[in-house]
Amino acid sequence: MSELSLVAAALSSIINHPVKTYRECVANGLDVLPNQFLDLDLVHKYSFVKEGDDKVVQKPSFRQGDEIDEIDEKVVHRRSRQGDEKNEKNVNRRSRQDDEKDEKVVDRCSFFNKKVQHILDINILPPQPIQIFVKASFGKSHSIFVAPNITVLELKQAIQAKLYIHRPIRLGFSGKILNDSRTLESYKIKRSDTIHILFRILGGCEFYVIDDDFLDPKYDYDFTNLRDDGTKYIRGNVEYKRPYGWKRIALNVKKYGNDDEWLGSVGFSSKEWPVSYHGTDKNFANSIANEGYLLSKGVNFYYGKGIYSTPEVGIAEGYSSIFYHEGCNWKVVFQNRVNPEGLKKADPAGDGKYSYWITPDEKNIRPYGLCMKKVQ
Repeated sequence: MSELSLVAAALSSIINHPVKTYRECVANGLDVLPNQFLDLDLVHKYSFVKEGDDKVVQKPSFRQGDEIDEIDEKVVHRRSRQGDEKNEKNVNRRSRQDDEKDEKVVDRCSFFNKKVQHILDINILPPQPIQIFVKASFGKSHSIFVAPNITVLELKQAIQAKLYIHRPIRLGFSGKILNDSRTLESYKIKRSDTIHILFRILGGCEFYVIDDDFLDPKYDYDFTNLRDDGTKYIRGNVEYKRPYGWKRIALNVKKYGNDDEWLGSVGFSSKEWPVSYHGTDKNFANSIANEGYLLSKGVNFYYGKGIYSTPEVGIAEGYSSIFYHEGCNWKVVFQNRVNPEGLKKADPAGDGKYSYWITPDEKNIRPYGLCMKKVQ
């Protein structure tokens, strides 16, 4: 079995877009353009699990705008019904009033203004959020709470943030493509309705291509039949928990330059970066970000913004992509090196393991391997 074809199948599952090997394209007489060669950065960034902002998307609005207009109109008409004669009397009266009476007029006006403002405050309320569902042609349906008066463009941005989608999308409802400038309520979208996510072809390509240069086979390592014997390994002054039971296929990291000390294996070098893993299934992105890779149900943790990963391959496995290749199902997770500078660690279990890592800047987490294993 070709390692490159296995990697192509894995990458297809990660970015939800066809990936072919260059040899496959040549064999099938397919033309390949330069922009079709897949970049490792695109794949890795697409798989990043970032802490998201799941707050309800709202924008200020009158809840009952027509009623407010009516109130304003009544106030104007009330004032307009006062004729010149009354206005003159008011002027004359005010001219004859002493300081004490002036204060009463001011107090009366202030009371009136407060009463009108109170009426406005009651009515100037944002609409209550509703729960709708969004679904792509692949994967499961996701719920999202939104205000019905947001625009389609705002909904797109909320969906992209929630599901970590890094490419253009269109939205469809009731057989129509939704216009960015219109609101949800203008399309009569209501609670529990399902909006369909439609993807544009990435870069105008029907498929992406990888060639032999995408991998670095001399650093492949098969942990499939190895078991933890208690030996402790160190990378970047942090314990390296090897991916026992997995096969690591090494990625070409020459794009990061000739200085590869960050990838060293001395163990206690200050220039080495420690090892982490992160899952690749986008359907789990929101739960990973909210739970910090926590697998147990019903508990929710929050550790701030950044890229979420873990030093435990077993934890990352819970959020791995499953793909089919040559008669077998496989799981895949990324193996990374993480810059210790600025790295935050969380220990929600209180057991001192610090199993949840947050990297604020995506430039400080670099993939150097894909760990794969067959599943039943």
